[in-house]
Formats: sequence, structure tokens, C-alpha cells
Amino acid sequence: MRGYTDQSTIENYMLKSIDATFQIQLESWIEAVEKMIEQITGRVFIADTEASERIYNGQGDVKQKFDEFVIDSEENPGIIIKLGEDEPRVTIEQGDYRIYPTNQENKSIIELKSASFERGYQNVRITAKWGSYREVPADIKLAATILVAGIINNSSPDKGMVRSESLGAYTISYANEKGWADYTNAMLIILSHKRFSF
Repeated sequence: MRGYTDQSTIENYMLKSIDATFQIQLESWIEAVEKMIEQITGRVFIADTEASERIYNGQGDVKQKFDEFVIDSEENPGIIIKLGEDEPRVTIEQGDYRIYPTNQENKSIIELKSASFERGYQNVRITAKWGSYREVPADIKLAATILVAGIINNSSPDKGMVRSESLGAYTISYANEKGWADYTNAMLIILSHKRFSF
């Protein structure tokens, strides 16, 4: 579970308490909603707190797109770039690359100043904090909360007259038009964060 929403946030949205004996099931539903959001958007909304290495194929250009990552600061990004298929690999010094886009938290493009990502198989190693944001964006937190609440509503014996929709392996339900409007807005929020690859 990454933490896109939590029990207290869901309870506040639903205006009712969730029994403590329901904790394991609730965590399972939160995790399922997080995975669904990540599959639709192609993004991980909370970046790792520790840097880890990922291996890529070089595409033969000075600029290459990678999975999204966050940096520590513009002056000290906290990433490591190594090139080459065999040891010893060439480490690119901090002043010898640029990171883009410069105007947003989630970075995904690295441009080398005096080298290139030589075309090859598993010859580019990037160590970074992978993910789109340091903290989950407020709108994604809201969307996750609404979707988990819908799953809970569908499991409730007193759900009353509802509209429902399939959400992967789950069915979500809302007891009134406001809940259904919230669901529609939640899906629009998620789609607005979809990452496109070119």
C-alpha cells in the first residue's frame, strides 16, 4: 500500500466510522484502487524515498526518456547515470547532463552534454527516486478515497437504491446522485493524470 488514501480520509468522506475488524479488508481495497490508478495513468504517484537503480537500453541519442523520477534539488539532483554494458561503466558527472521538464516535480528526460545514450542492450543505468511526486497530489487522494468508498458501499448491507459500476475485479456503488457524480469526477481526475508516451 503506497498511501494514496487512508482510513480516516475515507471515513471523513463517507461520514461514518469503519470498524477496526475491517482493517485488513480495507487495506486490500486501498491497494487494489492504487494499482488501478497506476495502470490507467502509467504513473506511480508517491516516489520512493530511497534511490534505486534501473537498467535501460540506450536509444542512440543525447536525450532519452525514462520512467518518472523526482530529484533532491536542481543544484544536487541526487541521481547517478552510468553508461556501458560492462564494468567499468562510465559515470556521468553532475554538470554533464540536464534533467527535464524543468518546470514540474516529476522528471523523465535526461540530456547528456558531451556524450550520448549509445544504442545498446541494458547499457544505461539510472539511480533515482522513482515516482511522480514526493506526496500524493490532493486530487488523486480524493479520487482514491471516492473509489474505495464506492467499494465499501457495494459491500454494505444497507446500501439502498444505488448505481453501480465494475472497477476491475470489484463493483463500486453509490447510494445517490451526488455519490455517482463524485465517481464520475474521480475517473476524470485519474484520466487527467494519464501519462502518454511518444
